[in-house]
Amino acid sequence: MVVCTGDVTTSGEPSEFAKTLETLRPLLEQSKIKFVYVPGNHDLYVADPRCREAAVNAFKALNQQEFVLDATPS
Repeated sequence: MVVCTGDVTTSGEPSEFAKTLETLRPLLEQSKIKFVYVPGNHDLYVADPRCREAAVNAFKALNQQEFVLDATPS
């Protein structure tokens, strides 16, 4: 099992989440290793709606749709 304890971005920008997903995609898609992602403060502290949407989508993708991030801190 891999547990990613967050801060996969430095400022929560959509482009940073896209790069993270691109980088981790082989591990998520080609490995049988269980991957769990818990967002860090740098992933969620931005109030911009685009950033928050990117964070929620990355959370779903990194957790392989197993968990849902219902509420994110403001």
